[in-house]
Amino acid sequence: MNFGLERINSLLSKLENPHLRLSVIHVGGTNGKGSVTSYIDSILIKAGYKTGRYNSPHFLEPRDSIRINGVPINKESYQRVRSRIEAINSASNIGATSFELLTAVAVCCFDDEKVSIAIIEVGLGGAKDATNLFPSPLVSIITTIGMDHMEILGETIDLIAKEKAGILKPKGKAVFAPQIPAVQQILVDCAVKIKCDEFIIVNAARWIDGNARMQLEDGDFDFHVPLLGDFQLDNVATAVTAILSLRKHISEFASITYCHIKEGIRNTKWPGRLEWIDVSPVLGGSYQRMLVDGAHNIPALSALRSFIDNHFDESKPIHWIIGIKNGRDISEILRLILRSHDSVYAVTFSDVEDMSWVHPCNPDLIADSAKGIHTDMFAKSSVNLTNAIQNAITRSKDDAGITVLCGSLYLVADLYRLLKLEA
Repeated sequence: MNFGLERINSLLSKLENPHLRLSVIHVGGTNGKGSVTSYIDSILIKAGYKTGRYNSPHFLEPRDSIRINGVPINKESYQRVRSRIEAINSASNIGATSFELLTAVAVCCFDDEKVSIAIIEVGLGGAKDATNLFPSPLVSIITTIGMDHMEILGETIDLIAKEKAGILKPKGKAVFAPQIPAVQQILVDCAVKIKCDEFIIVNAARWIDGNARMQLEDGDFDFHVPLLGDFQLDNVATAVTAILSLRKHISEFASITYCHIKEGIRNTKWPGRLEWIDVSPVLGGSYQRMLVDGAHNIPALSALRSFIDNHFDESKPIHWIIGIKNGRDISEILRLILRSHDSVYAVTFSDVEDMSWVHPCNPDLIADSAKGIHTDMFAKSSVNLTNAIQNAITRSKDDAGITVLCGSLYLVADLYRLLKLEA
């Protein structure tokens, strides 16, 4: 991959620099970026603002990564803007990557739609990411940082943290999700070095009688969190902290109330992440649910395993449907999530539009690796996803186990297409 800001800046200059006309919240980090952007988006929509949101990677198709008031832009608008940008890219011989083109499309759509605020998720890393083109974001957010994309960002957590901190801006406002101490110190040092006006270290929320609670300056704040997983306490607290910073410092957003925040959080959706999905259309029978999670790296898969351990009897087997992107450490992933009485159905996933470098690993390698970890484990590479679901659900009915699909968001997207679900 060829990173850097030269191509995206050259492309946007040909488009009269629409990014300079946007008010932006910029969100980087390793895990939780999508959830944090979704919470913020939902809160701002509830408060009456017109929002643009850009997430990556896309889910079902590239245009669903670009949303106006929470809804993907329509195909006609997407194609019209995309064609115009591709023509400029070609005529000027800029050589923009597919992600840079998509980022330019998002920026132009938000400018065309005159959104009140754009919530932009970093694609990969920070300093050299194509989204790092806004000179003065209203707030720069860094979610939890972990080990991922080491071949690009660096082999140590220190190097990764410094790269992620590259989205911070002089005289800007920054919000840091709860981090391990070493990472927190790096982020603080970077904020001080570039002279951020303010940086806030988020205090995590905690569960109280099924709801989340944050301690704020004016007292406890309780609210319902619809997304599953204890890690959402960090994500939602980060989003709320960013909204409060926005409300405090930018007069345009001073009217946001705690009621807007509560209701916005309550209405938040983030598909394919710790989500129970009814797969009965595949089975041709009555309601049957399966736990689905796009977790693909070690921190996210560890959180998935913790969720299962905390909510289900450990004696119950888990019947895993797993697809993994090529290049991942299969053995490390499986050692983390598998127990000896589990079963594995290894599958592939479809080609990903505009991401020709993404390929699934061979399902036989997944099945063989699972057997190598637990020699008596049932593990097979299935013919297709439908077959894997049918077999895994059958086993879960026989032994009162649970069926879980994970390993790649691209696999979750295939499930959505199979069930004809909307993102």
